[in-house]
Amino acid sequence: MKNNGFTLIEILMVILIMGISASVVSMTLPGDDSLAGSASEQADKLLLIMEEISDRASMEGRIIGLWVKPDGYTFLYQTPNGNKKLTNLSVEQQMFLSYWDQLTWSPYNVEGIATDVTFDEGIKAELKVGGMKVETKDETLDEVDFDKQARDVEKRNWPQILFYPTGEVTPFRLRLIPEEGDDKNNPIMIIATETGRFRLFDSEKDRL
Repeated sequence: MKNNGFTLIEILMVILIMGISASVVSMTLPGDDSLAGSASEQADKLLLIMEEISDRASMEGRIIGLWVKPDGYTFLYQTPNGNKKLTNLSVEQQMFLSYWDQLTWSPYNVEGIATDVTFDEGIKAELKVGGMKVETKDETLDEVDFDKQARDVEKRNWPQILFYPTGEVTPFRLRLIPEEGDDKNNPIMIIATETGRFRLFDSEKDRL
């Protein structure tokens, strides 16, 4: 009578192959406790969050911003502000900022979505908006197109990236740089186009 079951040798061979496969995967992927692995995981999560935020900006009919800091990021949304006053600005600057003066930025909190995140120690963010490098510091936002005086008054702690109700997004490249394990030829980077498409850097298709 023919036996349709597996022999002990066959079962042991399957277990051996599975063990070898698991070892290969663990050797080729960054460990969970490595800075490079943590940065890669943060980039994956942030990309998904950006897609969700872009959809919410369209559904809610509002502008949502992303403020990138050296050690993390915060999503913000616009709310009315009747207390902000402009001083020492030219007439042209005041006209340019007349609309924005009526608004301020407040934390955008959504249940189940990490909208205010601090990276693990040893991971830093580098942001380029529209091809221009932006210092991720409170005092400097180099992508703004008016003079430093207006920047200091109006743009402090303002988001560098905007998600519009139309589905458009400020084009940018956001790189997460671990102190250890950084691959300069294949960086951990999120790329966004103005049409609201988000993807991770591909060394075979993208240029640094």
